[in-house]
Amino acid sequence: MYTDDQIIECHGSCALEYLKNKNTGGGNSARGNDYENKFAVCEMTLAARRYFDLNEVKRFFTQARAYVDDLVIVYNGEYSHYQIKDVKNLSWGSGEKSLTDDFQKQYELNFHNGIDTQTILVVSIDSLCESLSSKIPDSISKFTSVKLFHNKNLDSYISDEQIKNALIILSSRKSPTLADLNNLFMYIYGCWYKCESHKGISNEQFIELLREYENAYMRLPSFKLDENFEKLLSTIPDFDFDTDKGYLNWNYGRTDSGVVRYPCNSIEFREWQSRVIKKNPEDFNDLEEVLL
Repeated sequence: MYTDDQIIECHGSCALEYLKNKNTGGGNSARGNDYENKFAVCEMTLAARRYFDLNEVKRFFTQARAYVDDLVIVYNGEYSHYQIKDVKNLSWGSGEKSLTDDFQKQYELNFHNGIDTQTILVVSIDSLCESLSSKIPDSISKFTSVKLFHNKNLDSYISDEQIKNALIILSSRKSPTLADLNNLFMYIYGCWYKCESHKGISNEQFIELLREYENAYMRLPSFKLDENFEKLLSTIPDFDFDTDKGYLNWNYGRTDSGVVRYPCNSIEFREWQSRVIKKNPEDFNDLEEVLL
């Protein structure tokens, strides 16, 4: 993320050694820090949703060689640096290697390189968040904030309205169940755990990696069905369908709904389409025999 020369120019050779040691220690424990991963996964989930909504591309780095290094999100020329602490007691401190010093030097390093900066301290306890928020040192207050993020069981995060809505957008299913959302979120977590985020990964790249897991049921680009096949399905009474999420989502009346398990752009879907055409269903009862 920063060259050795950039760090030395701003803070000297001792600072470079400090960051090398800091990065080595953080990197060795990064994948074992479940709290940091949970926070990053939630942020990536929200960023993935914004990619679909606004075509907004953000790049994520973990354990970067930086003063505030647990997670760095780069977007539109601004670096947002997160220090993530699941602890009961914490203070800003003063002097070399304190949180205050790290946050101040992070701002200075970015300013030296023409980078807009936000530094964010993430903690898991309400009272600690309130205390640290009220005591942000003046020297870093203009670019620093404190964020509350509870440490919960992974599946509990989908009860958060923002995460839930993001997962609904990301799901291949038009009306996903809670189980569908939980399944997708678990795949997002697993994909994050395996990706090389220390090298940097964008939300767009992450989405493509996630799509490699077919059982994640991650949405795909909108798909246009073959005109004759679309016409065939349209003749079935009370049967509605769309391929807005790259899968064929369907509804029959007010009671039945589902999604064809194969992506519309896959060989398997084309084979299924051929079976439906061969069946030539006239009503839902006929179609249901071949509907997956």
